[in-house]
Amino acid sequence: MRHKTVLLFFLLFLSSQFRANAQSVKAPSLIGLAELKVVIEDLDDNAKVGGLTVSRLQTDVELRLRQAGLRVNATALEFLHVRVTALGPTAAGEVAWKVDVELQQPVIIMRTKEATTGTTWDASSIALSSSPSFMPLNVTVKVRDFVDAFLNDWLSVNAKR
Repeated sequence: MRHKTVLLFFLLFLSSQFRANAQSVKAPSLIGLAELKVVIEDLDDNAKVGGLTVSRLQTDVELRLRQAGLRVNATALEFLHVRVTALGPTAAGEVAWKVDVELQQPVIIMRTKEATTGTTWDASSIALSSSPSFMPLNVTVKVRDFVDAFLNDWLSVNAKR
C-alpha cells in the first residue's frame, strides 16, 4: 500500500509539472469579461478531514471577485471552476492535496466552427501538509493566491469597475 501511495504522489507531482501556473499570456482571453459564476467542485472525504468546506471556499472566492469589480452571477455562461483533491492522511499524518482553478468559457473550434466550453485560464498546484489540521488553511491560501493571479490578469486587460 505504501508503494502505491508513493507512486500516486509522484504521478500527481509529475502531472503538475506539465500544467502552467497562472500564465499572463492567457490574459487576452479575459478581455471584456464582465461577469462569471463560481463553481466549487464537491470535496472528497479526504479534503474535508481538516474542516475544509465548499461554502467557505465559495464565499471566499466570490468575495475576492466582487472586491476587484468582477460581477458574480449564477446564470453567467463563464465560470471560475475550483477543484480540490486530497490523499491521506498517511500513517505519519501527512495529507497530499492539489488545487486547480480554471476559467471555463464559451469558445469556438476554428476548424469546425463548433461552439463548446473550454479552459482559457488555469492555475494548478500540488503540495503536502504535515497535518490534516493545517490542510484547510494551506488550501484556502493557495486558492486565494490563484484567484488573485486570475484577477491580476483580468485587471491587466479590463478597466476596474
